[in-house]
Amino acid sequence: MVLPLALVATLLGSHPADPLHVIVQEVTPDRWIATVSDPARGSGRSGVSVPLPEGCDVESPGEPGEAEGHSAHAGGGWWHCQGGLTGLRVTGLDARRIALVRRVDQRGGEQSRVASATSPSVQFEMSPTSATPGGLLSYGRLGVEHILGGVDHLLFLIGLLVLVPAPRRLVTTITAFTLGHSVTLGAQALGAIKLDPAPVEALIALSLVFVAAEALRRAPEGATRFSPEVAAGTFGLLHGVGFAGALAEIGLPEHSVVTALLGFNLGVELGQLLFVIAALLLALGLRWSWPKALPTARLASGYVVGCAGAAWFWERTLLVFGVAFLCACGADDVSPEPPAQDASEDTSDVAAVDVADAAAPDTSGPDIVMPPGTCADYSPLRNLYFGDLHIHTGLSFDAWTYEVRTGPSDALAFAKGGAMKLPPLDRNGDGTRDVRLDRPLDFAAVTDHAELMAEVVSCTTPGNAAYSSTLCVAYREQGQLGLAKLAGVTFDPDPERYAEICGAVDCAAVVGDLWQRTQQAAAAADDATDACTFTAFVAYEYTAAPGGSNLHRNVIFRGDTVPALPITFFEAPTPDELWRALEQQCLDAGTGCDVLAIPHNSNWSNGNLFKVEAGPEGVVTGPGTADQVADATRRARLEPLVEIFQHKGDGECMNGFPGIANDELCSFEKIHAPGFQDCGEETGAGGAAGLGCLSKRDFVRNALAEGLRQETRFGVNPFEVGIIASTDTHAALAGNTGEQGYPGHLGLRDADAAGRLAKPGATPGSFVEGPGGLAAVWATENSREALFDALRRRETYGTSGPRMQVRFFGGALPEGLCADPQLLQKAYTTGVPMGGELTATAAGPRFLIQAIADPTSHPFARVQVIKGTLDASGEPVTRVVDVKVADDIVAPNAEACVLGKAPPPASGGFSEFCGEWTDPDFDPAVPALYYARVVERPSCRWSTWECNALPAEGRPAGCTDPRVEKLVAERAWTSPIWVAPE
Repeated sequence: MVLPLALVATLLGSHPADPLHVIVQEVTPDRWIATVSDPARGSGRSGVSVPLPEGCDVESPGEPGEAEGHSAHAGGGWWHCQGGLTGLRVTGLDARRIALVRRVDQRGGEQSRVASATSPSVQFEMSPTSATPGGLLSYGRLGVEHILGGVDHLLFLIGLLVLVPAPRRLVTTITAFTLGHSVTLGAQALGAIKLDPAPVEALIALSLVFVAAEALRRAPEGATRFSPEVAAGTFGLLHGVGFAGALAEIGLPEHSVVTALLGFNLGVELGQLLFVIAALLLALGLRWSWPKALPTARLASGYVVGCAGAAWFWERTLLVFGVAFLCACGADDVSPEPPAQDASEDTSDVAAVDVADAAAPDTSGPDIVMPPGTCADYSPLRNLYFGDLHIHTGLSFDAWTYEVRTGPSDALAFAKGGAMKLPPLDRNGDGTRDVRLDRPLDFAAVTDHAELMAEVVSCTTPGNAAYSSTLCVAYREQGQLGLAKLAGVTFDPDPERYAEICGAVDCAAVVGDLWQRTQQAAAAADDATDACTFTAFVAYEYTAAPGGSNLHRNVIFRGDTVPALPITFFEAPTPDELWRALEQQCLDAGTGCDVLAIPHNSNWSNGNLFKVEAGPEGVVTGPGTADQVADATRRARLEPLVEIFQHKGDGECMNGFPGIANDELCSFEKIHAPGFQDCGEETGAGGAAGLGCLSKRDFVRNALAEGLRQETRFGVNPFEVGIIASTDTHAALAGNTGEQGYPGHLGLRDADAAGRLAKPGATPGSFVEGPGGLAAVWATENSREALFDALRRRETYGTSGPRMQVRFFGGALPEGLCADPQLLQKAYTTGVPMGGELTATAAGPRFLIQAIADPTSHPFARVQVIKGTLDASGEPVTRVVDVKVADDIVAPNAEACVLGKAPPPASGGFSEFCGEWTDPDFDPAVPALYYARVVERPSCRWSTWECNALPAEGRPAGCTDPRVEKLVAERAWTSPIWVAPE
């Protein structure tokens, strides 16, 4: 009988589920952030939510609607509660869970309340104080519920009742227990002592065994029977540490610690008193109704207490020693190894850096309280993260022919700071060149070409049914010609899989296996702990090039829920069909799938990537049809970003188009030679092979301006895209953007100087290409959800490689914001960040640009704003405005840039900047957009470093070609801010 009773006791558990935390914090007057966190479940979700309170509405940026899970501040929206926040409701609590709700105002005043399944609504006073009766009562209720749910503490009280049956002696014994745990509860909670709760919990279990043993002894002697008050007081000290551990999990309000501690302790005492009274009444009832059963009941109670205590003691002891054993043996052996360098080192102080002539923005203290997010670095004012969203491995049809044999896991390990071996391969098939990033990335996505994955594996796996086919033999043995034979299908407007390969093998099954491999690699690399050191997205590249014009997109998924197979050019031969398929299989599938597509290399598209649809009358300015409006809406929904720069050149702007003013900085990293053929309003073909005409809309600046005109036709802007950059590496070198010692991005094809500095041809690999760039994202934390949300809202920018920090805000910003300690708080509340939208006012928006140079790169030479708008006839126009120009720039002597030697001297520029700008030509009746461009002082290009290290005789073509710039001005481009007419 005793063992089943003990088993029941242990199954009950020693404590109920820990309380959830709900914190609502006032960011600015009447604007609140709400967060929900679950200490018992780490980074998991609790299913609890906090609906928008009555009298409040949601204010941008972001539209969270309600607080849910760990980060209630999803998307960065705020509750705007006119007149203050006086009440809210917590939904989703089950019968065993309670929620501690803390309301913190902007001045630090705090109130605490408790919500439960039976009482989900809580009310606050209009003006909280540091010690409110509500806080006392809330923590008192928590104390009562904790003691009544803490079976181990209650069993100890039962042991005392069995041990000391005399009522008067029982009162003094329980009083001693009370005094003991009150002392350690207060001391531990206030920080006077610091004891590890884990071994103390084991000793608490042992106290049950001790009391039960004493109670079951038949002999009258014994220290405990002689002085139960001393024993109870001593063990009370242990139980007090346990109570303090529970209180620590709940948390004490910063400004009413004593009140909350007093309330919790009184609650514990009240709970004890209620339990003891109930137990005594039960014993009294048993004595009156069945007196012979009372001794048996006492005996059974003693055994239950003792057996339960013994079970808990061994359970807790094994837990303590198990953790210690793991620590001693190296717990990192059973968890993902962190990167060699903390990826947050370059971003942790972004919100509080010093800027020239500006005060450091205050992100903590009494003016704003940071809510706890899923990640340890959570900040509602955004952190800056750098990554690469365009990475190819040996699974891509072109990369395999470059002797690249690395896979998704290798690329992500490299992004996190690991080493990579590049071709040429040795006799064992291993790379012979070592490469490692100087700084790990914060996030990455492997985007292998989904097209022809199955064909590549089938053609390169001996024994495969298609291995000996004519096409497979050509692919393996004929180099670039073999690649062209296999990849030529991506140029076909009506593509079909090769029957000689996919007729012999089940290509769909092979693609499914490879798609699973890609997902598994991302899941393994993604840091889902609270540390959030690295984020890995599930992704692929959609590789459409009908007629040889590049229409490629990188498809990025928000989480693990993705379609069963990637949607490729074979299933969706046009971008519109891709968008429709992504809606059907992901966005509108009801599975929780979320996705966006990022077009890239518009400079290879012959005017097709940002194609302007003709209206019913065959003109580009007429009204659109219903289908055209639907397509524009679908595109705007699925493609919020564009990749402006990567190793195949710059796509921001190009000089030489009629009617478009030249910009001296538009000569940056161009793959096209001057004297190109202009497509005009038409489109061309062959761009992916360097052929055909160029369109002004092949360059993002002009496409952005064209989007304003298209919005007047469709009612939606199909080209309202934010900016990122990436590498497009085909050697798995995620984020490898350094100019000195550039190893190439094409494996064997550019493994030596001759390959990297070759003349441009019909295939990639030449001196006009380079290391590529990085995507920079302002997000609340380094998690998939937060980064994806930031990508969707376009709070992003691209860099040509360096990790400069850039902020860009616009709106009704107050003057003198650069010198305001609350710069960021006020910028977010009175304006919008990069990627945002504004409605024009007569006064026009004020813009703020904040920039900090990469300490490992070079100072800035210019800060500019680029404006796009429509002229009087409705035609798109652009203008470049210098906000700050350094007049002391001394560029380096290019001839002195030699690998292995110190960089040549250069001077001038500025490393920090914060400035405000208003448009003197602003017209509130005309749509406009603005983005910032921040440009470094000139430095030596990768080709200059390489050429100067080679003998003067016989240098490759890229060392002498006049098209190759000796110096390069690295830069960053922000996402625009759009201003709609009033």
